[in-house]
Amino acid sequence: ITNEASEAAATTRMTGGTVYTSGVASVGLVASSVGSGAATALMEAAEDGTSGTVQTAGDGSYGLYALAQGTGAATATISDGDISTAGSFSSGVRAEITNIASTAEAKAAMTGGTVGASGNNAYGLYALTNGRGSATATMNNGTVRTSGFGSHGLYAVTDGSGAATATVSGGAGISTEGANAAGAHAYIRSRSSSAEAKA
Repeated sequence: ITNEASEAAATTRMTGGTVYTSGVASVGLVASSVGSGAATALMEAAEDGTSGTVQTAGDGSYGLYALAQGTGAATATISDGDISTAGSFSSGVRAEITNIASTAEAKAAMTGGTVGASGNNAYGLYALTNGRGSATATMNNGTVRTSGFGSHGLYAVTDGSGAATATVSGGAGISTEGANAAGAHAYIRSRSSSAEAKA
């Protein structure tokens, strides 16, 4: 959605098939909004139980991406299927809010499926906001694998005044390989923030 006055939501959903992209900043599935509506990217099973596959290759590439540039929330969720990314600063599942005035939440969630991210500073699930709302990366099932320097399994980051939370529960499994790589990492980069970072 490119209309800043729009209140509509932007939603991308995958329930089967295969998506492959390659190149710098390439994206498998993306939902983007510049208005007040939410941006939601979903990967889930079809009614017959089948699921999809997303593969991206290239620095800064994302498998499942929700981007809110207005005041709406950004939510990227995988409940089934397989996502793999290769490249520095790549993300399997990424939710991002760029508007510094936004109070909405950026949330990357996983309730099933498999996510793999390889490359330096590559992340399995990544929630990031530049606004005043919170960033949440949450996982209660499924598998995340990362490899590379600083490649975190779950990564929640706020550059504004909101809280950052990374949570792992249930039957979730995370494996990381590489120096300075954490299974779950919550980080507040603003020195003026009084919010809590919790992992």
